[in-house]
Amino acid sequence: MTRRPPTPAKPALEILGHSIPETARITGLSQPTVERLIADGTLKSIKIGGRRLITAPAIRELLGIA
Repeated sequence: MTRRPPTPAKPALEILGHSIPETARITGLSQPTVERLIADGTLKSIKIGGRRLITAPAIRELLGIA
């Protein structure tokens, strides 16, 4: 009996938008600091309906890993 090689796992879909609490957790910053960075334009965000999201590229840019 011949064994087939394992099927490679499909890559997980990258989450592109993060909430303020998620962004705080990811970056290690407090939620008020994340909100302040959004307010002063340092951290770019988008608003969809009533929800504010911070894109993954904006987080990378803030952390200097863009």
